[in-house]
Amino acid sequence: MKKIAILLSLILLTACGSSSDTHPESAIKISDIVASPDGQLWISISDPSDPSIEILEPLNNGISQSIEFEVPPSSIAFFKDDTNSERFAVQQISADYTSSQVSIGSLSDPSTTSLFLNKAKSDYTVKAYNQNLYHIGRFSIDTIESLSLSDNELTSNWNYSALNDNETGSANTYHIEHRNNQFAYLIRYGQTTVEEIDVTASDAAIFFTGNSIDLSDYIVEGASSPNAVSAKIIGSELFVLLQRQDVNFTAQEAYLAVFDISDPDNITEIDTQTSSGGLKGIKLNHRNPVGLDIQGSNIFIANRGDYGVNQGGLEVVNISNYSVTTLVDGNSFPELNTSNALFHVTDVSIIDQNTGYAALNIEEGYTTLRTELVRFDPSTLTLSGLVDLSSTK
Repeated sequence: MKKIAILLSLILLTACGSSSDTHPESAIKISDIVASPDGQLWISISDPSDPSIEILEPLNNGISQSIEFEVPPSSIAFFKDDTNSERFAVQQISADYTSSQVSIGSLSDPSTTSLFLNKAKSDYTVKAYNQNLYHIGRFSIDTIESLSLSDNELTSNWNYSALNDNETGSANTYHIEHRNNQFAYLIRYGQTTVEEIDVTASDAAIFFTGNSIDLSDYIVEGASSPNAVSAKIIGSELFVLLQRQDVNFTAQEAYLAVFDISDPDNITEIDTQTSSGGLKGIKLNHRNPVGLDIQGSNIFIANRGDYGVNQGGLEVVNISNYSVTTLVDGNSFPELNTSNALFHVTDVSIIDQNTGYAALNIEEGYTTLRTELVRFDPSTLTLSGLVDLSSTK
């Protein structure tokens, strides 16, 4: 059982550009932000000295609950049990990266969690769709396990390889995007294709359906993959987010590739006519994208940029005309940048049509000093300001 702390202090939303917008004394380090089914923002605090999940209530800008952990949380997923009750899963990774585990609890009472999936490796994440909880082994682990929860017991439905029989290297799966209850797409950072899978497959031999989406046009010369990090299906279109790092792991021009999946057996890439570089996808304004979320006809993309270089940003892609608009760039909050440290956009999560959040990592080289949150309006594409997180820990 984890301790719940009800915090009475409110989070104050400050104006953009004010010198009071920074809170270095808090030193909060965020690894994930996710909108919950009941409209709150779950914030994963990964500091090994005081790990927790902070639950932010957007209505009054206050932290309503704090779930404390012994092992730092990394990623969060929401799913349903066999009674359709809302559940949450928190992937936890040890501070020395030698082990991991998953805590599962009820959204109606986050104070009680149970531990599952203890592993002697650390590079795991959790994803979910309806009653399907996925435990994904990423770099060099290359497994995907489907699990379901009944009577507080976690049952493994299947555990398959994320690599096709003819593939080499690591799949390094980042995401699973469902088309419907039976079929989904594997978004794999380390391979050149998006693979369709049958999540009802009773045997590994029929897990991969044979429908592949070729991403090889987006590989930077000398690299081995285009580094797909996430994807969203909107209507009959699949949007695939590509980092495109070179052989030296330096981020090049990022793209959002768009595919017509109306006929899953004959998937075609859509020429968005937004790039002069010979590629059909949408060229983004910023580099090194790490995640996305959607609201209405807009896709919000978090781009962290390279370490030590001020080239990241939060941008918005309009799916009706494929236009790209920058909402946050490296100059939006100059008070967060110093001669030694720069901020990078590392995550984005949409609560509703009027409320969204982005995480800004303040980093000195490869070291995260702290994370700030910025709140914005997804409908008007305006920034509300930085959120004061100093009262949370």
